Amino acid sequence: MRIGMLIAGFVLLFNPVITVIDILPDCIGFFLIVAAITKPAYFVHRIDKARSLYFKLALLETVKVFAILVQARVSDEDKTFPLLMATVFGIVELLAFIPATRELFDGLSDCSIGQDLYLSALVKKEKIYKWVEFRENGKTKKVKTLAGTKEISLAAKVRNYVIFFYVFRVCATIAPELTELEMYDYIGEVHALKRSWASYKPQIQTLVSLIVLILGIVLIVKVSRFFGRIKRDGVLVNIINERFEREIRPRTNLFMSKRMKRVMIFFGLSVITSFILTFDGVNVLIGAISSALLITAAVMLSRYNKMAWIPIPIAIVRGILSIVNFINQIRYFDEHEFEAIFWIEEAKEWYYNLATLETVEFAIALAAAVSFIIVFMKVVKEQISLCGVNIETTQYSKKSRDAETYKVIRSKLIVTIVFCALNYIMSSAYWYLMPHFAAAGVIGSIVGIVYIAYTIHTLNSIDDLVYDSEISIA
Repeated sequence: MRIGMLIAGFVLLFNPVITVIDILPDCIGFFLIVAAITKPAYFVHRIDKARSLYFKLALLETVKVFAILVQARVSDEDKTFPLLMATVFGIVELLAFIPATRELFDGLSDCSIGQDLYLSALVKKEKIYKWVEFRENGKTKKVKTLAGTKEISLAAKVRNYVIFFYVFRVCATIAPELTELEMYDYIGEVHALKRSWASYKPQIQTLVSLIVLILGIVLIVKVSRFFGRIKRDGVLVNIINERFEREIRPRTNLFMSKRMKRVMIFFGLSVITSFILTFDGVNVLIGAISSALLITAAVMLSRYNKMAWIPIPIAIVRGILSIVNFINQIRYFDEHEFEAIFWIEEAKEWYYNLATLETVEFAIALAAAVSFIIVFMKVVKEQISLCGVNIETTQYSKKSRDAETYKVIRSKLIVTIVFCALNYIMSSAYWYLMPHFAAAGVIGSIVGIVYIAYTIHTLNSIDDLVYDSEISIA
């Protein structure tokens, strides 16, 4: 367990958040926590559960960074939209953070299962005194005597404060936005000097931010002292390292399955973020997000097949072009609507230039996704033989079983490629059909949802058929 990385992860959570704007992105902190507790997560169920939840939080916070683009686009027209975003993100964060933190701190003591060792870093003994009365020279006197000792869980105290701080920070993020709910009907008597609560929003944000910063400093101190105590004690860290080297390191298939599961997660996220989500004509899920996730998946996959580097430069080109298209969309729809092409010649030329660039972007995106899937298929084919029960009998043939498994996986991935092509064809057609056929957006969304759903189904099937059996916690 990397104590320094774990402390750094929690420290990065100390700053206040304004709606979805976070100066120190929480995703970095959560990714650090995930990396720090990877070793004990292999053999401690509670910590493995915590790691899974923190990883989901890291992905959520990554989405939250890009949500700034949506807020900037919509908040000028709808003042309550930041409140909606802050509330939704806040509730989802708490649903994951509270159980994750409880599982992490409570799971620390489970790391020593099977070891007859007293983990002094996790608990401390506190003396208990009592007053004893006795008579001397006819007078009653009281003497303070030691009655015994009791153990206090340091992990529980720090855990409770960390949860309290995060809950307070979420509430502090939402509270200033509640002022936007105040509405005036201007019926009856109106006072010229009367001010709405929304006018005090900057002052409220400043006040709650200062409180969060003060509580955040306390968080830093408590977390640093607690995990610093564990590091100095050395017992827990040594137990984790020894168990990892003895029980986990020899299991090469476990590491392979874990990595491939991460490859599938990032590819799945890349597919999800390829969905066309428009606000006022602008696609806020810019292709650079999907490209970055695909590149991450490809880099991980390249460990097993060097051909996985092929989709990376293609995805980079797509990402750059998507940013250009995003800027062009904002510029066009700030001045015109879709229908402007019918009566403004300049708008028509501008729009169809934009549509052409969008078509080029989606063609490149299709090339990147298909090349990745093909390499992924090759890697899975090679790894099928390494996983599962490796026996050959008259009743069971490993070779035949693997051939059947690959046949199922291959057919599902080919169908995924077909849906991928349909998705990007409809994404391109969207720009040409929307001025003439308003339902084109709905049709494109349906195709996109089917593509996402089938891809996730395919990845889950591959995980169940090949890798899931290799991943278990002792």
